[in-house]
Amino acid sequence: MIFDAAASAFAHHDRQAMLSLAEYAAAVGAETFLLDIEWCSRMGLDPYADSAGPAATTSLRDLEGLLARIRDFDLEIGFAVELESIDTDSPMARDHPEWLLTVELDGMTRQVLDLSVRPAMAYVWERLTKLLDRHHVSLLSWSITHGAHRPGATATQHTSTLAAYRLLDALRERYPHLTIQTTSLDLAMAARAVGADLSGDSTARHADFAGLVQLLPPGLVWQPALDEPEEPAYTAYRAVSSFFGRLGLGIDLRKQAPGSLRCLHRWLGLHKRFRSLLHSGTTIRSDESDRAFIAHGVVADHRGEALFALVWLERALASRRVRLDGLDPATSYRIEVIGARPGEAQTVTPSWASGAPVLTGQALGAAGIPLPPARRGSVLLLHLEAVG
Repeated sequence: MIFDAAASAFAHHDRQAMLSLAEYAAAVGAETFLLDIEWCSRMGLDPYADSAGPAATTSLRDLEGLLARIRDFDLEIGFAVELESIDTDSPMARDHPEWLLTVELDGMTRQVLDLSVRPAMAYVWERLTKLLDRHHVSLLSWSITHGAHRPGATATQHTSTLAAYRLLDALRERYPHLTIQTTSLDLAMAARAVGADLSGDSTARHADFAGLVQLLPPGLVWQPALDEPEEPAYTAYRAVSSFFGRLGLGIDLRKQAPGSLRCLHRWLGLHKRFRSLLHSGTTIRSDESDRAFIAHGVVADHRGEALFALVWLERALASRRVRLDGLDPATSYRIEVIGARPGEAQTVTPSWASGAPVLTGQALGAAGIPLPPARRGSVLLLHLEAVG
């Protein structure tokens, strides 16, 4: 459960504000606090400074002191880096133009290191190992730039990408317990393949998730779902948009109302409760999904438990039925609505929900369950458990 403090919304936080954010993140249930290395440098917390080991104090005057204070909240630390990005006015760019590639993004052109050039690779490797050897972290988030090329050299992009893979393999070998997260290699290519844009909009995430999990296991699909402007009425809709992947946070928790913080805590707790099922079971995509309604779920390998999400992307004026596939036909399942609490604006309340009905897998797969009309942004999260 990652809190993304490397998001642009926190770029101008000072040290004390970042520490306060970490305290809030721990309180709602985050497990890892992701810091941007560039933010550390801007704050005068040199991540590459020589150190004799873990800080003896918890002073905020150096990076180890800040990390120690964050760990006091029972949070693990992650670093977000972009080590291959180079300032065009830097001495390195002037002295080693043969190390550089050009990348165009959103109409802007910038320079990055060509990792297929051995001296450039050695420079990045030295910086990475120096960082990771001096600061023991559990997560490295590295958005390696894709699409870079050298004018007139069509093969450069491919060789640079392969070099990035080799670098990631070397990191995995040297730091076997480190989780490496990237949003610009496998996930970006998967997103392009299915037309997803990794949008911060919950509706886009709901629509794109089914395509992403055709190419990547749900446990490898991560975005901070709860990173949009405050909309208390749609917390469930936002949470479920990434619930079946790796749910995370990216909003300024200090500005949230107490009720919103309690709601976030509840959703993160639910995700932890079902995380092993979500990331080990069989993914189910319903044939009844369309542009206005999505149904999908995950069924445990032993088929004794399942979670299904039913999501209204558009307002539905009529009732409907939806089948729940992938269950054992001979097994009876108790159906419980979890997540959103009764009375919340986005809650859908089927007539059968209060009774926790028990139906066989055969009935659920053939006749399904009835659903009432619902407003856009409504969501049902169903927990099915074998009984008897």
